Amino acid sequence: MTLSRDSSLAPAPSEHVCPWRIPDEEAALVFVKGQYLFRHRDQTGATTIKFISPESVAAAFAQIRVDSGWLPPNVLRWGIGASGEWIASSIPPGVSELTFEVDASNSKEPNPIVLKVALPGLVFLGYGIQYFVWAVTQKPGPTIQTYHAPLPNVDTQGRICFGGNRVPRAATGTLAATWQLFQGASFTSHLANGKSRRSPEDVRVHLFDLARRNRRHYPTRDLLPMNRTLEQVIDWALRSSL
Repeated sequence: MTLSRDSSLAPAPSEHVCPWRIPDEEAALVFVKGQYLFRHRDQTGATTIKFISPESVAAAFAQIRVDSGWLPPNVLRWGIGASGEWIASSIPPGVSELTFEVDASNSKEPNPIVLKVALPGLVFLGYGIQYFVWAVTQKPGPTIQTYHAPLPNVDTQGRICFGGNRVPRAATGTLAATWQLFQGASFTSHLANGKSRRSPEDVRVHLFDLARRNRRHYPTRDLLPMNRTLEQVIDWALRSSL
């Protein structure tokens, strides 16, 4: 075993430093009370251990290129955190075809029912396997106010419940498909309250009415505010998904 160190740092470690090994390990970086210990094994099996400076660590990792790849047109932000990639995209307002589960005992409608429904602008965020959606009334930006998305199956913080559906990890190449999975699922009475001024108990009632009247635009005055900016809800979602 060869022991060495950067000239500006602490004394070389003893033979007992880092006795454990990972199978097939070639190199390791160990954090030791604010210092960095680098361990390397060459082709002959000889091991070199040395303390290295923070500058050396930064320089080494600076050589690693992180590339998001080609981003979809509506992407607002992209990053990497402890849970993997995260990506936020803008869904423009418009009419969407949605499927709803209804109480067959109290409805003459077919079950499930498919309707064309006007929706407001939305921001869709994926981080790891957690997904969130919020409504917006302005062009997305850090300081704009956010609103509860007028859809069932979304909790009070904007987190989407996919039920038994398995979702892929968030990535630039999977976000659109995950949105289609959410939009194409059957919306139930789960988490349907607290999403609409006009129909506070069940937002589906309001959505059914918009569809019957063939409304092309969602009335933004019906939205209930989150009382947080877009920057704040995204920051909260990233921290809560760790």
